Amino acid sequence: EKVKLFISSDFDLCLGHLVSMQTQNICVIARVRPLNKSERKRSVKRVVKVVEQGDLEGNAVVNVSLPKSGSSVSKTSIPSIGLRGNGRNAGMTTHKQYHPTLALGPGSTQQEVFESSNLRELVGHSMRGYRATMFAYGQTGAGKSYTVVGEDRKPGLLYRGVNHLFKECSSDPDVKYTIRVSAIELYNEQCFDLLQTTTRARFMPLQVREHDSQGFYVDRLTGVRCPNVQQCLSSIRHAVSQRTVGGHQMNERSSRSHLMVTLYVDGIPVNGARTFGRLCVVDLAGSERLKNTRSSNAKESGFINKSLYTLGKVINGIANSGGTLTRRNNSKVPFRESVLTKLLISSLGGNTMCTMVACISGGGDALGETVRTMGFAMKAKGIVNHPNIHVDEQEQLVSNLKREIEQLKKENMQLKHMVIEVSQEASLASSKGVGSNHIGLVNDIEQMVGSTSFDFEDADMAGFGFGADGEEEGVEDD
Repeated sequence: EKVKLFISSDFDLCLGHLVSMQTQNICVIARVRPLNKSERKRSVKRVVKVVEQGDLEGNAVVNVSLPKSGSSVSKTSIPSIGLRGNGRNAGMTTHKQYHPTLALGPGSTQQEVFESSNLRELVGHSMRGYRATMFAYGQTGAGKSYTVVGEDRKPGLLYRGVNHLFKECSSDPDVKYTIRVSAIELYNEQCFDLLQTTTRARFMPLQVREHDSQGFYVDRLTGVRCPNVQQCLSSIRHAVSQRTVGGHQMNERSSRSHLMVTLYVDGIPVNGARTFGRLCVVDLAGSERLKNTRSSNAKESGFINKSLYTLGKVINGIANSGGTLTRRNNSKVPFRESVLTKLLISSLGGNTMCTMVACISGGGDALGETVRTMGFAMKAKGIVNHPNIHVDEQEQLVSNLKREIEQLKKENMQLKHMVIEVSQEASLASSKGVGSNHIGLVNDIEQMVGSTSFDFEDADMAGFGFGADGEEEGVEDD
């Protein structure tokens, strides 16, 4: 009974570890921007209220007040998704209720946003070999760049995440980490390297190519190795300063391109295979309407809206097809129509953990865009990703075999100790004249131990790429 219990419990533990597969919906964080000076001067009414902040478990509640009949805010400018409310009479204000994963009100500080969000969790997963993405979406002037990048004395999620990453890496004695950083901007549907040191290379468009197993990537992209947090932050600040910005009526310093900063986290553990994690933080340019922004560059606005429109089609396509990107619905999802969606597709129903920060304005003059943004976010929340650990396959194979051998050695040793214990009990019983059942039990256990012994010479290692002598090329025998 002891032998059977030991084997079955250990086997169940191993089996549970092998079959476990993690699936994860896109996490949606809604952040409401407070009214700015211009809105307060014009006495703009607040229409967004955070009823429940939530705790990353999907319990958040955000109410958006829709206008009364005959109000100065026309309902025709609001998407149909926002017209379903709780008001029973035509003259009453209706409400549209949304349920993001987490909701942060206009009084939330940068530190509170970082502590409440799951960015620290994404950093930890990237250290283990997962790929993670956090992107900010919303109308122009809704606070996306402030949330992601922030200001000098109020750094955003990007800088706080970098500090946390280096802090965690330095406190892990079992793994040696190598961190690299890259930064690109997507401007007018072209990809540019923000870490290039020469003007010519800075404004040379890069090609986005597709790898059979790794997916889409930017060819010849600069990756700066960062031995410490100061150098990493310095590289990111340089990249942010190179980003294309411009002013219009709704935002004096509006981002005219999408910013993507990627941290590559390579881990070399003391025992085990190398891992290749990645954390990507994206600050999308804001959706805008020329009649509201009165921008002087219609071409820029057109390309921004085109990429965001394609992103919306991709998310709708995946959400309406079961929430996962598969070979069956691959052709129905138009992710190849934009450079942005090519680079984000692994985060939308793919093998990457993903968090969306939906930035919205709390004022009534932005009601239409607020409803669109929240409707978009709720669609994204229904997408299911299948994250997995990225490791060196050859090293992982050798590491798994070594662990299996060590496990077999431990099992064999424990069984031998059990045989000795039962043998002693049988000898004691025999000296006292007890029947021969114990001796038969000893013989049965000895046969069991013999059948479970691991014979290294007779083991068939051909299926694992081993040579005739049982050793893999380039790998020392343990």
